[in-house]
Amino acid sequence: MNKILSILFFTLISFTSFGQIDCKPTMGFAFKPIKKGISLYTKPDLNSKIALKSPSADNVWLSCTNVNLINDFVEVEVGFIHGAFRENGVNSLLLDLYQYLKSDYEYKFNFQEYAKFIMIKENQKAIYSLLFNDPNNDWFKDYSSREEYDVSTFEGFYSNWISYDKSSSNDSYIFENEGTVVYVHKSEITNEGTVSMILNGASSDYYLKLFNEQIDLKNENSCIYTEDKLLSYFEFYSNALIREDLPFKVIQEINKFSYHFKNFESINTLNFLKMKASYFDQNYTTTINFAEKLVTLYDEKKITNSNDTFGGGDIDMSRVYAFLISGLLQTSNYTKALKYSKKCDTEPKLQFAQHIEFYAISLLNLDQKTMACKMLNKAYSNGNEGARELLKKHCE
Repeated sequence: MNKILSILFFTLISFTSFGQIDCKPTMGFAFKPIKKGISLYTKPDLNSKIALKSPSADNVWLSCTNVNLINDFVEVEVGFIHGAFRENGVNSLLLDLYQYLKSDYEYKFNFQEYAKFIMIKENQKAIYSLLFNDPNNDWFKDYSSREEYDVSTFEGFYSNWISYDKSSSNDSYIFENEGTVVYVHKSEITNEGTVSMILNGASSDYYLKLFNEQIDLKNENSCIYTEDKLLSYFEFYSNALIREDLPFKVIQEINKFSYHFKNFESINTLNFLKMKASYFDQNYTTTINFAEKLVTLYDEKKITNSNDTFGGGDIDMSRVYAFLISGLLQTSNYTKALKYSKKCDTEPKLQFAQHIEFYAISLLNLDQKTMACKMLNKAYSNGNEGARELLKKHCE
């Protein structure tokens, strides 16, 4: 059995854990509230006036405007995200329109000026005419081409981009507070929750540079650093090394850098990477050992399956089972391979691309040809190419 599992790549990483900040604020870095309804003050003092309460945590950025902590307060600028608009009954496309007018047409107004400007019908018609008649305006044409965003008439533009039910909205909350500078206590915010885009399929040197930059930020105690980010960059680095046929170096690098990782989730991810690297280094015994430890943690509900949650620190257990069963087949341990294949068969979210093939190979090597061929015939009828190959070889 010489099937080798394919390597999967990622382009988006998200960080969602929360906790009080204990780091140096960085100008422009965006914090998030730990929950909805935290107090944002007019001065760095708990006894000062509350400027506003925060919306839901995922609906606002609090961007640092001063690198110094003042009485344990951080000075931040409020930036509402689309969800905050919807949360307060305001058309969220008003935010997009504001950003387009500033970036594409160099309008100079702040959000409060824009909010007054865009509510005047003559201005709405002027903006519509500008957008609709601009031959280089691809994004507006894209909206125009979709029936649900019909902007071929001013009425359609108004309905989609501007209109909302003012009688049931809290629009003053958005219009008055967007872009304002306030103070927030460090115990009420987190430097987690950001999303980063990473180049897909780059070299290991590229990812190692990003990883080392995070270590520098860690040494500086910068709020930009988080262990989640460090771990994600290390994952990309490890995957690149495997693509470059250097799986053993992954294990060496884990041993070299492991002291940076303290979280339980991080340790599990490092073990996942060791499992994967061992497999591609053809050390199947080590692959099986790491995989079975992860399976035990999953069965004990100490880790969750990212196929279910996609949360930070989760493990894709379908891939764990793929490496585990393949490793067992490589070492001719068909009884155990069958045991785990049956487990996959009862839990669809544990299944992987070659699940049926590995299951059938286990059965065939345990002299259960009839069952194997029945399974392969069913998979064949569903268009499974691997099942077709095994069917021809073993069942005809």
